[in-house]
Amino acid sequence: MNPNNRPPRESTAVLLCQIQASLAAQDAQLSRLESRAALTEQSIQHVEELLAARLERQEQDQADQESRLRTLSADVIALKAVMRLAQLAQATLTLLVSGLAAWLGQR
Repeated sequence: MNPNNRPPRESTAVLLCQIQASLAAQDAQLSRLESRAALTEQSIQHVEELLAARLERQEQDQADQESRLRTLSADVIALKAVMRLAQLAQATLTLLVSGLAAWLGQR
């Protein structure tokens, strides 16, 4: 070193160039990372939109299935009522025919 405890100008210039190159490399790396972060954010947003659409579709499908089940349940209840009425009509008809046969048999 020189007597003033200062590094020579050449080594200072080399050191400055190295620091500038290092900063430029770090800036480039930071730019790449920011670009990747932006792409990742876009991908996440796209996935969120897809998931929201899928959830909405599934909720609609579930509501549709519940509606169909309610309709089928009501139809089953109505069918049971019709079957009971048909059984009642059959029993009444059987009773009338039996009574008529008994009355005709006594004559």
